[in-house]
Order: sequence, then C-alpha cells, then structure tokens
Amino acid sequence: MSLSGRLGVTGTGHNRIIQAQSRIIREVGTGIILHQLNPLIGDIEQSACSDIVNFDERQTRARIVQIKLQIEAITKLYNAAKPAGI
Repeated sequence: MSLSGRLGVTGTGHNRIIQAQSRIIREVGTGIILHQLNPLIGDIEQSACSDIVNFDERQTRARIVQIKLQIEAITKLYNAAKPAGI
C-alpha cells in the first residue's frame, strides 16, 4: 500500500499533498505531545505525593487526576484517528 493510502489520503494533486501533510502533522505532533506529557505528569504526581502532607485529600491530587483523564482522552482520540492497519 502506498504512503498516501496508509495515511488515509484521497483525491489528487495539491489537495492530496495538503491532506497528507495535515495528517502527518496531527499524528506526529499529538504523539510527541503525549510522549512528553505522560512522564512529566507522573513526575509531578510523584513529587507532590512526597512533598504535600495528606496529598490524597488535597485539591492538587484532584487536579492531577483531571489532567491524567484529559491525557487519556487525547490518547484515545489519537489512537482512533490512526488509519487502520492492513
């Protein structure tokens, strides 16, 4: 299968190139952002857990949980947007 086929790109000419570029930017950009955020949030949670007394009862923990849920949702959208493998 061609690269454009794997990217889910249709059409011809300039439109096809724009579609491919958009898809690559979206997939690579989102993947890099998620790759950077996941360990960072884990480090923040670990530091906060040891630095904040009663961390489990604090708003900081609740906010970290909210961020992790948002990252999980973005990951699901990212995975759903990937072209199907054949």
